[in-house]
Amino acid sequence: MKIDVYLKDDEYFYVQDYLKKYKQYGIFVLTGARGCGKTQSICEEIRKMFQDGKVGLYVRNTQKACTSARSYFSFLSNESYSVQLGKLGASSITLTNVEDKDDSRLIGYSLYLGDVENFKSSRKKVDYIVYEEFSTFGAQRLNRAFNLIELLETVRQQNPNFQLFAIANNLFDDDLFSVNFSEDTFLHIQLHKKAQLSNVKNKSVQSYLSGDILVPSISYNLTHHTCMGFVEVAETKIYLYDGGINNFYRYILSTTGINKALRLDAVTAGIIRNAYYRNVKDRNRLEFVCGLVEIAYKRLST
Repeated sequence: MKIDVYLKDDEYFYVQDYLKKYKQYGIFVLTGARGCGKTQSICEEIRKMFQDGKVGLYVRNTQKACTSARSYFSFLSNESYSVQLGKLGASSITLTNVEDKDDSRLIGYSLYLGDVENFKSSRKKVDYIVYEEFSTFGAQRLNRAFNLIELLETVRQQNPNFQLFAIANNLFDDDLFSVNFSEDTFLHIQLHKKAQLSNVKNKSVQSYLSGDILVPSISYNLTHHTCMGFVEVAETKIYLYDGGINNFYRYILSTTGINKALRLDAVTAGIIRNAYYRNVKDRNRLEFVCGLVEIAYKRLST
């Protein structure tokens, strides 16, 4: 379910209010205005969970971004304790005594979403997940939808009552959760608040800070591409477009095309594995089944 929340100039967002009101949800998606309390209120909730002995998982879409876990959890530190990475294992995040390095308390773990297979084998138990900047992509090729669903199922097996907090300062309409999860399992809160920088004149900047969606869905132009047909996987049709050998973005995947069935074999699987998605909306609808194809292809090629 998605709701729009409009905050007054002197009003801030408190996730705690919605955790109490919407107890039936385990997934909370927070998007929108800058500086309205999204991160701060989540951190306050983490502080309470840390005091209760709960363990978290800090998830990012790039490996480099995972190193920001130290600064993200710095609100737990003080003069005697600091946040450290790797003290209790490669991905661990701890609150460590600055004078006694053996005095460490586990905060949680960091995870690049693309490394979900390694996390699955670790069988770590976590109580909550913080998925920061879920709409931000890096240079690494990432199957976001497939890996996220794999991650949530892995966590659920160890702890059915976990919570997920997904946060983003959205520039475009990212329907990752509404496409892949039923409406009665998550709460998407879109926050709106007038930009608080009084010296900002540019209306686009004001709209960005206020939480407005500024960029329309950008798609690859398929004018010079030919639809080869579709491959059907798990009742989902993946349409393949070919732009020719001289086109840098030669193969494009889409949710629409000509009604010609193609056989799923090593050739079409290889195309799917290396192709680009037509746009973000098609990406969110096709990533999971493309992940299934990639698993099958790896079993064939390794």
